[in-house]
Order: sequence, then C-alpha cells, then structure tokens
Amino acid sequence: MVINIKVKNSNFSEHVIEETIKGSLDREFENAKFKIDRYSKICDSFQKKYEMTSENFFNKFEKGMLTEDDDFFDWYAAKRGLEIWNEKYHVLLGISL
Repeated sequence: MVINIKVKNSNFSEHVIEETIKGSLDREFENAKFKIDRYSKICDSFQKKYEMTSENFFNKFEKGMLTEDDDFFDWYAAKRGLEIWNEKYHVLLGISL
C-alpha cells in the first residue's frame, strides 16, 4: 500500500519533511515497544495470580463467565491494550520512507 502525504507549508525541503516524519515514526515505534512491554508485564502478573492464560481469561470475561472483580477489568484493559499496541507495532514495523 502506498499513502501520499500532503504538506501544506512547502517552505521546507523534502529532506527536512522526510526526517521529521521518520523521527515521529521512530518515536511512535519506541512508544509501541514500551507499551507492549508494560501491558505484557501487567498480563503476566494476572496470569500468575489467577493461574490462567490471558487468552483463556479474555474468552471467559467476554462470555460473562467471571465475577465483576476490579482485577478482571484491569486485566481486560491490559489485554486489549496489548492487542492494540501489538497491531500498531506491526504496522510501524512495515513502514518505510
């Protein structure tokens, strides 16, 4: 897939624009790695505490098979965050300028 980017202020050189975009993508890539690590650690701690994989928990939670416990809502949010940031990470991994 090719995406065109329109730059409203054309007073900048193509090199400056490209480096600015590349820097932004690099920072977002590092942010994605940080978020994945953070959410993974949260999920790991819940997996140990409840002796259940995050996938198994997620399926049970979505089917309403678990009690309404604060830990479960936190675990659900961490699992969803992990999925979202993994998607973003893989998108960013595939971008080249």
